[in-house]
Amino acid sequence: MQYVLNVTKALLSIIYICALDLFSLLRGCLLRMGSEFPAVNVTEEQVRHLREKGYLLLEDYYSLEQVDQIMEMAQVHMQEGYGDFDHINGHSYYRCPEESQDSDGGVFRLFSADLLQEEAHAFREDPSIIALLERAFSTRISCNASVLQKNLPVGSETRGFHVDMYAPKQFKAFLFLTDVLAEEQGPYAIIEGSHRWRWRHCVNFLRRGIAGDRDVTSFAELGPADLQNLRLFKVRKGTVVIATQQAIHRGWPLVDGLRFALVNYYIERLPEHTPGYRINNRLGYRYIRDEEQVV
Repeated sequence: MQYVLNVTKALLSIIYICALDLFSLLRGCLLRMGSEFPAVNVTEEQVRHLREKGYLLLEDYYSLEQVDQIMEMAQVHMQEGYGDFDHINGHSYYRCPEESQDSDGGVFRLFSADLLQEEAHAFREDPSIIALLERAFSTRISCNASVLQKNLPVGSETRGFHVDMYAPKQFKAFLFLTDVLAEEQGPYAIIEGSHRWRWRHCVNFLRRGIAGDRDVTSFAELGPADLQNLRLFKVRKGTVVIATQQAIHRGWPLVDGLRFALVNYYIERLPEHTPGYRINNRLGYRYIRDEEQVV
């Protein structure tokens, strides 16, 4: 009986994922026909690279002085003595990892960091990043979260290779605030072009869903041929990496030092009541504290 339920749920989910993909494809055709993308300072080469590879590197996005200003804010609001879900201004809040967390146990997050510092706010509101993503993937997107992330080496076992979501499209822009120049410093890693493996994505979802796996987004069966296109981003602070989260990726395990990054979350715009679309249901970082619902 459980097997039948797993099969039914997996098949219905795949149908829904394909429906979202079809909606995005048709809307993209209409947008391209109407040339309804903003005219900002991005190049066709950047758009092509992002579309085909699934990522784009922007070196020297911020100067060392600008990075230092964001880091000063981080030192103020991400202190060790802060408790989980401590509010700062009614909107920005601090999250600690759960003690029993299987992965990312050394990851601390400051949500709505853009409300606390000028350069962080400018990074979230940068129209060129949104324009790049919209033109590369022929869709409409919005930025729904800005998170300052601190990674500690102790307890920082990261997830293996995975996608964040199968659909709708989701993207991230990472502004690195510390140098990540070696594997031991936990670089972001992505398999180039794997966002185009849509049939393989579906097969992976079905296989894991039918088996009743809790995490259907993980890709455990990757061979040497798949990893030939693995890219580890060893970058200096001030660099931005833009990536689609439908590409198979992971954070490399952090062994040496601390790693700070400011991360913008972008999501494909869909009708408001689309199941699974709203951020409160998707990111999963809201919970009840002191018998009151925190929103």
